[in-house]
Amino acid sequence: MIKNKIALMFLATSVFACCNAKQDTPSVNSSIPVVAVKPAPIPVEVPKPPTLGETLEKAKTYQEMWAICSPLLRDESPGTNNPGKICMAIWAGKNFKWDMVKVIKNETTPGLVFKNSEKEVGKKLCVSGTIIQISETASLNISEGLLHSNTGQLFNFVNAGSSGNLDKDENDHGRFCGVVVGTYTYSNSGGGTGHAVDVVGMWDLKENK
Repeated sequence: MIKNKIALMFLATSVFACCNAKQDTPSVNSSIPVVAVKPAPIPVEVPKPPTLGETLEKAKTYQEMWAICSPLLRDESPGTNNPGKICMAIWAGKNFKWDMVKVIKNETTPGLVFKNSEKEVGKKLCVSGTIIQISETASLNISEGLLHSNTGQLFNFVNAGSSGNLDKDENDHGRFCGVVVGTYTYSNSGGGTGHAVDVVGMWDLKENK
């Protein structure tokens, strides 16, 4: 009888221990969090912005060119061309036509330009005078230099198209029509500083019309 009681107690203790073991054993599904694996992002190539030259290539009209170049116009230190003028010169060499620069009556004067160049930028004028300096860049179809007007003012010009046989050594006289792009300061041969009206335009020549 005692043996049967001991056996029953042993059995009950085993069952109790077994049940407790099952309850204490953690569930795999409840204890390990499920983490969703996100796919690696696909790299996106950011396109490079177009260069100034590429943007100018798309400009088909004077107005489109002006919208690109005019924000770059500014008066620079002695002997330095302003970037807006260079911008215009690149486009002008391929696209300027005489009708874009000629005027019947000047829209400004050198005095007004020196007074407030920002206000006069973009206005057109024609001037006649003697060439002091001129050099040609055939690859861009432009020439540049200094013109001393009949009224005594200096003009630092960039000419688009032909400059014909105009030559400073012959003190050639010419007529130039162009767009004011600011003022130009340069060091003169006497050791001082000269000031000129900065213009981009064309010589009044038959081959430019």
